[in-house]
Amino acid sequence: MKTASVGVSHRSVCLLFARLTTLLLVIMLCGCGGGTSSAPPPPPPPPPAFQPRPFPGDFFMRLPTAAVDGPIPAAAYDQALKEIFVSDANFNSVEVYSTVDGHKVGEVSIPGPAGLSFSPDFSKLYVGTITPYVYIVDPAGLHVSGQIAFPASMLTFSPGATGATLMPVMPYPMADGSLMLGMGYTSQSSSAAVLVGVEGLVRYDAVSGAFTPANPGPSNLGADPARSLDGKYLFVYGFGSAGYELLLYSSATQGYLPVSAQAPNGAAFLAANADGSKFAVVDNNWNVTFVNANLQTQAQYSSPRALKCAIFSRDGKYLYTANDLNNVIALDTQAGTPVEYFSVALGSNPFPTSLVDVDETHHAFGLTPGGLYFVDASHGQATPPTVVPLFWGIASTQANPNVGPLVGGTQVQFIPAPLGAGSADGIANSMEAYFGTVPATNDVVGPYPSSSNGENFLTATTPPAKNPGPVSVVLTDASNNTVLLPDAFTYGPHILRVQPNGAVAGDQITIYAYGLGFFDLSDTHVMIGGTQAANVSLNPYVSADYPDESVTVIVPPGSPGWADVILTTSNGSDTLKRGIQYLKKEAQVTGGQYEFAAYDTVRDVFYLTGGGNSVAVFNPNTQVFGQALQSTSISSGAVLQELVLTPDNSKLLVVDPKDQSVIVFDLAAGTSTAVNVGLASDPAGTQVQPITVVAAANNRAFVSVTACVTNPVRQIDLTNLQVAGRADAGSSCGAGYVPYPEYGGASADGSTILYAGSSGVEFGVQPSGPEHIWSYNAASDTFAGPVIVADTPWVSGLAAVDGDGGITALAQGTLDQRLLPSVPIVQPGFDARVNDTGSLLYSTGTDGSHIAVSDTRNGRLQLQLAVQNTSSGNGPPIPIIGVPQPLAIDPSGSKILCALQNGVGYFELSVAPLAVGTVSPANASVGGMIQLRGSGFVAGITATIGGKAAICSVVNSETLSCTVPNLVAGATAISLTNPDGQTYSFENALVVQ
Repeated sequence: MKTASVGVSHRSVCLLFARLTTLLLVIMLCGCGGGTSSAPPPPPPPPPAFQPRPFPGDFFMRLPTAAVDGPIPAAAYDQALKEIFVSDANFNSVEVYSTVDGHKVGEVSIPGPAGLSFSPDFSKLYVGTITPYVYIVDPAGLHVSGQIAFPASMLTFSPGATGATLMPVMPYPMADGSLMLGMGYTSQSSSAAVLVGVEGLVRYDAVSGAFTPANPGPSNLGADPARSLDGKYLFVYGFGSAGYELLLYSSATQGYLPVSAQAPNGAAFLAANADGSKFAVVDNNWNVTFVNANLQTQAQYSSPRALKCAIFSRDGKYLYTANDLNNVIALDTQAGTPVEYFSVALGSNPFPTSLVDVDETHHAFGLTPGGLYFVDASHGQATPPTVVPLFWGIASTQANPNVGPLVGGTQVQFIPAPLGAGSADGIANSMEAYFGTVPATNDVVGPYPSSSNGENFLTATTPPAKNPGPVSVVLTDASNNTVLLPDAFTYGPHILRVQPNGAVAGDQITIYAYGLGFFDLSDTHVMIGGTQAANVSLNPYVSADYPDESVTVIVPPGSPGWADVILTTSNGSDTLKRGIQYLKKEAQVTGGQYEFAAYDTVRDVFYLTGGGNSVAVFNPNTQVFGQALQSTSISSGAVLQELVLTPDNSKLLVVDPKDQSVIVFDLAAGTSTAVNVGLASDPAGTQVQPITVVAAANNRAFVSVTACVTNPVRQIDLTNLQVAGRADAGSSCGAGYVPYPEYGGASADGSTILYAGSSGVEFGVQPSGPEHIWSYNAASDTFAGPVIVADTPWVSGLAAVDGDGGITALAQGTLDQRLLPSVPIVQPGFDARVNDTGSLLYSTGTDGSHIAVSDTRNGRLQLQLAVQNTSSGNGPPIPIIGVPQPLAIDPSGSKILCALQNGVGYFELSVAPLAVGTVSPANASVGGMIQLRGSGFVAGITATIGGKAAICSVVNSETLSCTVPNLVAGATAISLTNPDGQTYSFENALVVQ
């Protein structure tokens, strides 16, 4: 019960009644006669102390915070471990939380995770991805135990408007040991009801390794399938003998059963109970139909509101569905009638969220951008809630204040959005607040003073907390209606991230955190590397869903290397270990407008083009431009384009479109020669212009020229400068869409060339199409491809290759040996480079304002560099916005040049992020030696392989040799730790034989 701030509350009425009852009892006992003395009546007992209801078990868990919280594709409940597994595509990981108390159990690194599903015995977790790989995870040990590579020959392009190559995004492990793979895509919309969309099925036989198309007919599916928990049946809405029908696949017969049913209004959501004895379909007209194992209708329910999901309870008694008013309805699966209702509101998120699973205690699980929640669905109310408290708008309005000390005692107001006269805004007198799992020490419900419409608000007093940091707030009433306010209150400040996290003294950085308060600027202090930061300024809230706050400071002087960041307020302090790297060098140098850049390892200079008819030369040691390279072969009005160095760095090749040639600068001799890229076979009058030039190890260079000519890729023999067509690398345009290589990148040794391109991007030739990939092998002098990648999410990425061709990538992530997506990076960009060992991928941000450094194994951001002091006009350099921003690095990845609109930005790292590019051999026996090539290896580094300590020796900062410890056969993980505490881990690192 609640005390009320004004008026007479239910508690007051009960207390008055108790006192009147006591008085009446005293009168009855004493009588009314005179002459008899008696003792005075005892004083009335004090009012009972506030007694909260037991914690309802409603949790919200924010997943690891990214700069932008994208959608969470899927989650699956493990009833054996009492844990919930969540696909977190924002961090390329599967996060694991306890459903008992909500604590984080751990995580498993998975590239591009999408749908999840457990084997019927819960011994394995299958993870579908946006790559052609499915990963098998040991749910108890939390490591990847296997990987299934989907054949490139069976990848198909979406016939719909999704613009994507269909990937195995949703696995369905069946009872016979086979795996049905849901081929589809993941939605990029945070408001989408279904984030994993399945368009087709392929059956994988784990014994034979065979993949077989498994759609019921020639057309794709009309809804995501639903599997019975025992894996014996898969409920499908697909094309059958009578058009689109409800069909049933049986693992026992390994085919579709001779039963079907119509769904006249189509199928939006399908559901199956545990043993396949009952199924449900939610159609597009918001009707729920229950059918038996023969797909015969047993019960129906018509909803007055749009429905967003369908989930059977584990015991099969109820079907849970949610409508567009944030109400969850529990339907009796026998009668098809509502049993109970309750509401679930999620902070400032105005979009209804969908349920994805439920446990055996009737706790339902749901997802929202950047987070996971579960609520008690075991009891509700008999009728739909009339009003749901909503906290729409900026997350900062959810709790006021949103920060306090660990000792508790802070009075926090919760004021929901006004919902109309007399509604009380959904704040019932029985509403209570829980901070994390701990109830408020007091709750007071009363009218909002400034309201004339009967609006209520809740004031809750924070309880003491054991640990500093944010907690989600749960507001719930006696009818189990729940409002989850993600991370709404913070016990002391909590740092989320620092951006950029590579800087020098005098740069501005922004610290994103909880619990700054925004009430007293002088109350906020920042220490970086033990030195007080100056010019502290508070910024507006940065998230609509979470109360992220930020403070911008000027970086104080410090020594090159990693430094801790400490944020202190009157409510406490928080430390982010290695929160920032003091760079060795940083410079913003005014110059021309450049579009292409390359690094010369022999002369230690960068070359830049795109601003005129000469090649600019930038010296990273002095941070000044030197004498430009010029050639009499270049006309005065020419604008030079892409440029590359030969593997021995003796020649610089520069594209000259105006003069239809490639300029070959002999850097040793100081001479230049123009090579015309035209062929005698070119039609008369054709203006063949070079676009891309790439150099190979065998004294060859390849030039991509104007589209729609014969042999759009041409070879230059650098020994005699003769030009010849390469018919095996592309084809001329015909009737329709013909892709050709537009952009290329080569390994430092020239052994491997990677091309990326699609018709229409560079020249406006229509129709434009999806991204294609080619590769060239210098040893065999052959081209391979093209391999289609997709329009989403693998699009517009410029090609990049490491030193020896072991790692190939686009700006969206790395590719496998088949030229198919392997590891997407969580912050994709435009231009891309890979360091010599293949451990780090550098990309320019899509907004042109930063450089992202990501590891190639996990695809996670390791370092971010920003172009500082940006302005316009004749001021300092500004980034190029909305176009590929040229990028160049040295082999180690420590020297980084970014071309700007009127100059360059130069950065030199003091410490390379700890990461691994390649492990060789990939298969090794116990006691065998393996070599790790990567970055950031230092003396004193320690390693574990498969969780066991490994004996390792540092060969150099890029090479580590290790002995494989005594492990069981199979895939295993490797973890590294530097003496400064920097750690790095990656799954599926090695196969122990």
